[in-house]
Amino acid sequence: MRFLIVDDDFYCCELLKAIFSPYGSSDFAFDGSEAISHFRRALEDDQPYDVIFLDVVMPGLSGLETLDCIRQIERGYNIHGSKRVKVMIVTGFDDPKLSIRTFQKDCERYLAKPFTPGQILESVRELSDEFQLLPARK
Repeated sequence: MRFLIVDDDFYCCELLKAIFSPYGSSDFAFDGSEAISHFRRALEDDQPYDVIFLDVVMPGLSGLETLDCIRQIERGYNIHGSKRVKVMIVTGFDDPKLSIRTFQKDCERYLAKPFTPGQILESVRELSDEFQLLPARK
């Protein structure tokens, strides 16, 4: 599996990498522009990401603006439905209004920080049948 972790918080990036290292490889982006470049390159190399973990508040493009760009790129590649990358917003804001806005932008999951490894693994496991094999971890 391939993961893209987009967060300007180095600690969060390292934590997510540690959680998912047994299941695949992770790339990092510290802002939205860098994330879009990684995403586009992965598609061009025919090695798309399975899951993107996306913070909301970052320098430059916000997480929601980044998500809009990612979905636009997918439409340009004629990627739709279950073939799209799964996007999980992982943010320090536990705000119901923000949660609703992220789902309106085609996000699959919303998880407020702080989270446990078990919570994030369970959230990814719920995204799709292909992730069901991820073992539970506490």
